[in-house]
Amino acid sequence: MSDKPPQTPPVASPEGFIAFPGEFKAAPPDLRNVVRVIHRPTVKKGAVGLEFSTDALVVDFSEVNADQFDFQALAVDCDLVKGIAQKFPTEIRQILKEMQTGTEEGVQRASKLAKKIGLTEEAAVKAGGGIGCLIVVAAAALHVLGLDGARSGKASSPSPTPKPSKSTN
Repeated sequence: MSDKPPQTPPVASPEGFIAFPGEFKAAPPDLRNVVRVIHRPTVKKGAVGLEFSTDALVVDFSEVNADQFDFQALAVDCDLVKGIAQKFPTEIRQILKEMQTGTEEGVQRASKLAKKIGLTEEAAVKAGGGIGCLIVVAAAALHVLGLDGARSGKASSPSPTPKPSKSTN
């Protein structure tokens, strides 16, 4: 997210997710609210507050117009991301690590790296795409797999805590 105030105000949903459509102003209107940031309750120094999650996001399909989806833009996005992945694997790893820090500084470092390697909505639009399309399709595919796994009783969850072994002291 940029440091500039958004021209389009954030859109909050009651589930605790906030979209920043101003960050995706080049995307079609139905894709501007797809990526939502999670805010979680926190307690710091005895005060309760909300913090944005830097290591997770939500993809909201509710406003996507499937009949107007731009598959040419999707193809361009895939080529762009493929080229960046092949050319900058170290930087992409570092972006992931920075986002996992959960700090504002980590977000700033990740944003700087993403801009440096061209992994931005602006670069995608300039190339004829718009990374929003790629996010929607990739998230949809993963969502379907997750739901199918849940439906068939194969939902992923944290591994159960191993039972302590019996000590033979």
